[in-house]
Amino acid sequence: MITSLQLTDFKNFADETLRAGPFTVIIGENASGKSNIRDAFRFLHGVGRGYSLADIIGGRYGAGGQREWEPIRGGGNEIIRFGRSSFSLTVGMGEIRYSIQVDKTGSGAFRVASESLERGERTIYTTHTGEGDPVHAQRGDARLFIRMDETDNQRKPGYLVNVGSGQPALTQIAERRHVAQAQKDIAESVIENLSRIRFLDLSPDRIRQPSFPGQTTLGDGGENLPTVLKEICEDESRKRDFASWIRELTPMDARDFEFPADPITGRAQLVIREGNGRAVSAYGAS
Repeated sequence: MITSLQLTDFKNFADETLRAGPFTVIIGENASGKSNIRDAFRFLHGVGRGYSLADIIGGRYGAGGQREWEPIRGGGNEIIRFGRSSFSLTVGMGEIRYSIQVDKTGSGAFRVASESLERGERTIYTTHTGEGDPVHAQRGDARLFIRMDETDNQRKPGYLVNVGSGQPALTQIAERRHVAQAQKDIAESVIENLSRIRFLDLSPDRIRQPSFPGQTTLGDGGENLPTVLKEICEDESRKRDFASWIRELTPMDARDFEFPADPITGRAQLVIREGNGRAVSAYGAS
């Protein structure tokens, strides 16, 4: 679980840290940076999906020409805070910390300038270790050297891995046979957490639509709500909790939920039954 996010020179944030718990709500005035925090999480989500920096920031198209990733709002011109040359994001996941710094090359492309992965007091890998280490002075736009931490079965302290700078090293080291499996496992745990982030952009029209039986994952636009709720309501205690939640949030006196199947398509519809027996379909509910 993500427990913190530090943003440095990312969009409108000079240096801010967001502390996150099991349930965190962000509120604020217009133009205060709420959407920019979402963009930071989207950037990290793109890292977790194994995309290049160009894909994450500028958008990605699949083999059939269909867009599979929307670009970050503002693209390359606005992702770095005005007047700065790079931005960095550091995400905490309990005792694990992953940090990435990105800057622009002379050609306008983006590259990883520095990157590190830590677990507790131990550095799994880093690009900048200190003066005197050859990996400290990174040169060239195309390649990135990272120093891996020593492992129990190594005879020398750490070793260098040469990766491309257009994609975070986090998703490249798994392919390197000289990287220890224990180090790959830690990287994979971070990748899994980042790749599982969801971004809901709920649409009332999509929420109201019937859904096919067996669809138990809510779509990013609110698709499949009837069948998701049907699964929830199979547990009586969860159904009572949900009905109570509806009553707290709306004027409806929700007491029960029904999911009749459309006689032609077989799709499940959502009907809310109020205390007086009145049935309200998803189409009629506000």
